Amino acid sequence: MREADLKKRLFAIEYYKNGCNATKAAESVGYSPKTARQHGHTLLKDKVVKAELKALNELLSLDKLSQPDKDKIEKEVADINEVLTTLTKILRREMPEDNVVIVKANKTEYEDDKKTVSRTEEAQIVETRTRPGDVNKAADLLLKYYEKANGDSDEEKGGVVILAEIRKE
Repeated sequence: MREADLKKRLFAIEYYKNGCNATKAAESVGYSPKTARQHGHTLLKDKVVKAELKALNELLSLDKLSQPDKDKIEKEVADINEVLTTLTKILRREMPEDNVVIVKANKTEYEDDKKTVSRTEEAQIVETRTRPGDVNKAADLLLKYYEKANGDSDEEKGGVVILAEIRKE
């Protein structure tokens, strides 16, 4: 993704975070206070920004759903606590993995001095411990989440940022 498009997408997020204030959003993504009003007004007309605002609006419109719809979504979509719990179980190797194993067997039969060998293959599901690579990935994701939550993260490091929630206030 181009840096300019990334800045536009960040502007859209900041626009919602700043109560739909384009000037404050423009300042948040790096425009000077003197030119932020004009840039904010211009960015609201940009197609990348419009697409991002539409996507965010659909995401944020979950608050407007009826209670049965909210209940259904809450049952189907993992919240941050469920994600963190699952990552912790993986890290502690408490969550086994199911792997498919092909079991091969040879069966030898003798009939009238004639030897017949039949080969069979059977798929079985075998429960194994969590792989070290998955444990390392879970640890990495948890570390990044907690660094971001505690404000310890160095913004210039780059990398993955896990956003717990985006709310329009």
